[in-house]
Amino acid sequence: MFGYATDETPELLPLTIIYAHALNQAMKVARNDGSLPWLRPDTKTQVTVEYQHDNGAVVPKRVDTVVVSCQHSDDISTEKLRSEIKEKIIKKVIPAKYLDDRTVYHVCILPYSLTLASTSTAHSQPDPTFRPVHHRRSTR
Repeated sequence: MFGYATDETPELLPLTIIYAHALNQAMKVARNDGSLPWLRPDTKTQVTVEYQHDNGAVVPKRVDTVVVSCQHSDDISTEKLRSEIKEKIIKKVIPAKYLDDRTVYHVCILPYSLTLASTSTAHSQPDPTFRPVHHRRSTR
């Protein structure tokens, strides 16, 4: 959760969240228009930006890390999936001025068939690792 405004973007949100949302949107568009037909709806993204100080201001310098996790059909190889996500999504969304030879790309994959199996199982059996959080209200 971000609880502040910043002037690094017109939306007054940090560049990291703007790019993370834009990556998810680009994957949705690519899935819907058929340009990445193997892509499925469950996508997650994270963008880490390196900042520099400039006369009291903190300005984005470069993108350090891009993490994309995407659900996909079984008919694409891992190498092709990673290449297409990098070229057709990441490099189209994030301006080249922020990407350099030190930028780290993590494209994580989640096969569609495994997701379907885990989803149906998750609804029928309780998750033993789940621990509910209880908030206590002060009585003072």
